[in-house]
Amino acid sequence: MIMHDLIIAWQNFWFKPQSPLSLCVFRIVFGLVFLTQILSQYWLDFSVFFGAHPFIPHEDFVAFWTRKNITLNLFELLPTDDFWHTAFFIVLGILTVMMIIGFCTRFSIILVFLSFASICHQYPFLMNAGDNMQRLVLFLLSFSGAGDCLSVDSYLKNKNGDWRKAVFDPPPCPAWATRMLQVQLAIAYISTALLKINSPIWFYGNGCYIATRLSDFAKFRVPVIFDHRISLYFMTWLTIFVEFAAGTLIWIKELRYWVILVGVCLHIGIDWAMNIPIFEFAFMSMYILFIDSEDMKKLGHWLKLLSKCFYIKKAYVSG
Repeated sequence: MIMHDLIIAWQNFWFKPQSPLSLCVFRIVFGLVFLTQILSQYWLDFSVFFGAHPFIPHEDFVAFWTRKNITLNLFELLPTDDFWHTAFFIVLGILTVMMIIGFCTRFSIILVFLSFASICHQYPFLMNAGDNMQRLVLFLLSFSGAGDCLSVDSYLKNKNGDWRKAVFDPPPCPAWATRMLQVQLAIAYISTALLKINSPIWFYGNGCYIATRLSDFAKFRVPVIFDHRISLYFMTWLTIFVEFAAGTLIWIKELRYWVILVGVCLHIGIDWAMNIPIFEFAFMSMYILFIDSEDMKKLGHWLKLLSKCFYIKKAYVSG
């Protein structure tokens, strides 16, 4: 009987239908983060990294790193010319916007994944763990129903019927794609926490001291609390605990939103102290996947009422 209950619970975890609302909100937010990365991290220094004469030629990287290994790189199909490489990024930006608004959603996500994988293989020294997570997210999203609501696709599919319900209150669908993304995030946090525990630097409480004093990554001046041994020791182990909680306690419904809150605080703190573009925001966007769809609807109604109150107040003041 216990084994039967475990099997049923396992099947419900992966395949019990649930609203795709949280997944679709995540698609929008994640797409905005990704578009910001394209415009800020890649486009501003395009000629240095992806032009016809980059800082490190792609051939040198292939000879040093991949040698004869097969990699997914669409740049190898294009002429080595600024025009074609510029066109590649322009098309990627258009595809990302299509993903955000949910137009030809699955098609656009697949092409964004292929394009981003090509960028990672063309100039991999720009990449960090956040980019690896984004590649995994795009790959898993391409199999999901991320365009089932809050999208142009859902409107076009139901424009002759009740399109408002289809766009804002979609029918339930199997949850396996959302679960895969959630599990991937949990694995990332747990593995990071385990690596820290196995590192003498973090185990003996020196992790935050070193991390906040890497001049190459310095962003803003850190608070004075990071200048004291006891507080640094506490913050180091608090970081490990929060990462463990984000991979484990986040699955407990009663603790979920508290874990998300402290996780957001952790990532904002890291982004304040260290200049790692987009990394923290990519991870924070994935917390949306853990927000219950009913709570998401309540938040939407609250924002709608807030906007109405603001509009009424503005009309009253102007009148």
